[in-house]
Amino acid sequence: MARVGWRFGFGVMGVMGLMMFGVLAGCGSREGKPMPEFAMKTVGGEAFGNKDVRGRVALFYVSGEG
Repeated sequence: MARVGWRFGFGVMGVMGLMMFGVLAGCGSREGKPMPEFAMKTVGGEAFGNKDVRGRVALFYVSGEG
């Protein structure tokens, strides 16, 4: 059972990564459907909004700071 656990974990991480790539690539920015605004902080400490990130590759993390 433990052998399957890490595969499942990587699968979940992969799906979440694809979802984040879709948001950053601007999938929701078609006419008539504006892209929601968001702001994040990268691992390097830079703060980005959705207008700043388009076309860039950045590594993000989730913190419990709210």
